[in-house]
Amino acid sequence: MTRYTITAVGNVRVDDEPILGVDVSEFPANFNALQFQTDSNTGHIEFNDGITPNVPITTTDGIEEYLGVDLETLLARRTVKKTKDDEETERMKAEALAHSQE
Repeated sequence: MTRYTITAVGNVRVDDEPILGVDVSEFPANFNALQFQTDSNTGHIEFNDGITPNVPITTTDGIEEYLGVDLETLLARRTVKKTKDDEETERMKAEALAHSQE
């Protein structure tokens, strides 16, 4: 089972691992969040404008219609962001170690 949660501010969570700051520039202004579980093929797209009804989904194949970008692209961006975040963490650790040995 995989659970996806994607928010309007670029939080792309896969199961219990969120990555913040993913590019979601294509999202419409009224998008709030997408939630989807692969084990039950259930989820929904939430909107925050008080006009657009939430959309139940049973697959992620059609989300591009609502978000302007497909899930595969969002997950690829998440992977790139995670790699950059991990590299920055390692750089900061190495820098801290170097300073502690001065």
